[in-house]
Amino acid sequence: MKLFKFFILFLAITLLIGCGKKKEKSAGELYQEALVFLTDIEKSDPIKAQEYLTKAITLDPNFTEAYMGRAEAHISLGNSEAAFADFSKAIQLDPTYAEIYFKRGKILAGLEQNEKAFGDFNKAIQLKPNYAEVYFERGKIYFSLSAYKKASEDFNRALSIDPNHTKANFYLNELRPFLNESS
Repeated sequence: MKLFKFFILFLAITLLIGCGKKKEKSAGELYQEALVFLTDIEKSDPIKAQEYLTKAITLDPNFTEAYMGRAEAHISLGNSEAAFADFSKAIQLDPTYAEIYFKRGKILAGLEQNEKAFGDFNKAIQLKPNYAEVYFERGKIYFSLSAYKKASEDFNRALSIDPNHTKANFYLNELRPFLNESS
């Protein structure tokens, strides 16, 4: 009988100790929580998102979306170089994901590394030919380089894919005087 009571007591203590332990979150759970900190205006906290995503990456070093999310957090914090590194790692993990090239291209365009930005935008277009936003961003670079005909072609292409692309329409209106001069 003493052995039975001891066993019951041991079992009860084991259960109590076991219930007190916090369950570790999975990489996917950490990623989902980080997205809230990146996308919910009321809960916006890119630093916290960055922490969660770093933990997710530690748990799953091949988690492409976690690198992309962390890159977005870096962008929110003004750290283009860290964002570039995370987008590059995401490309290494999934070289067929057009959005990664697009986002890395935007960083390169912001750093005025236009040739590299063109490379990423062209790759994004190769992977996803009807990606209006890529044409728009590439058109902005052409516009800044006074390559007005190419800029016009890209803005028109963006509008042919998305007729409601107001920014492409705005840039086309800005381009008209330059196109008339070069005629």
